[in-house]
Amino acid sequence: MITRYAKQGQDISSSIELDSDILNPEYALRMEFRRGDFSPTSTLLLKIYTLERTSQELVVIGYSALAVFLDKATGVQPTTDNNNFSGELVLNAGAHQLRLYRHGPDTIKPLSAGRLEEGDFVRTVPFSLRKPWSA
Repeated sequence: MITRYAKQGQDISSSIELDSDILNPEYALRMEFRRGDFSPTSTLLLKIYTLERTSQELVVIGYSALAVFLDKATGVQPTTDNNNFSGELVLNAGAHQLRLYRHGPDTIKPLSAGRLEEGDFVRTVPFSLRKPWSA
């Protein structure tokens, strides 16, 4: 697994659509990554912010992570960039409900979707990544 934390693209910032359902929030954001050389261990690291109610200060409420690719045979994220998996990767597509963690990952260790589980668990929050358009 690669131990460097390489950022792909610019920071992403999105606000919720105010008229969306509170139990199914929608965001006015769509972003595509078209490079062909992504690592099999690619992980989407999310840093979630909110505005503190009284001071209106921007604060971090937690972190979450999602494996971008899965080994087709096992359904788990590859652990290295070598071919130590079945050789066929699939995109980790679909709706996902992710846990929110108090602390970010240890940057000394390789990043993976499970790395945050070593920290303090905050709570599970509804967060979905879905394809809103028809294929």
